[in-house]
Amino acid sequence: MLTITLFVVWYLRNPIFTRFSIHLLRIAGARIDTDTRIKRSLSIDNTITDENSTRNLTHLTIGKNTYIGDGTYFDLADEVNIDDNVAISGHCSIITHADCNRSPWLAKRFPREHAPVTIEEGAWIGFGATIIPGVTIGKESVIAAGSVVTTDVEPRTIVGGVPAEDIKDLEPKE
Repeated sequence: MLTITLFVVWYLRNPIFTRFSIHLLRIAGARIDTDTRIKRSLSIDNTITDENSTRNLTHLTIGKNTYIGDGTYFDLADEVNIDDNVAISGHCSIITHADCNRSPWLAKRFPREHAPVTIEEGAWIGFGATIIPGVTIGKESVIAAGSVVTTDVEPRTIVGGVPAEDIKDLEPKE
């Protein structure tokens, strides 16, 4: 399985056929539902050597009718759970761990942390947004382009900025 995972991670950075990408992700253990579209390249990290590595892609779950934009980065040191009908624009980063282990001094002050990221049904993540470990993006929420999301986002809310803050509550849909 390790050889398959390494090939999949390599291929996804510059795929020839994006429909084949979904097939490869599934072979390597990702759970991807129907009608999901990956625009072009993905960067997948921390699948092999991280201390929480599964040595496959089982930390990645993507629901049906979901769109993943070009150049999206997935840190799979912990789980990334994406529900149905989600749109993730290009060059977004989904981060599941933080570790400054190269510096013993900093490592004492900022110990390694990891936590899953969940993006609930119908959410839209704007271009270049970053979501850090442990965050849940609520149902039908919007993350503005370039935002850094450091806390949970309530359902049907627009957030933006660095760090992301509430901008507007969306009207309930009928």
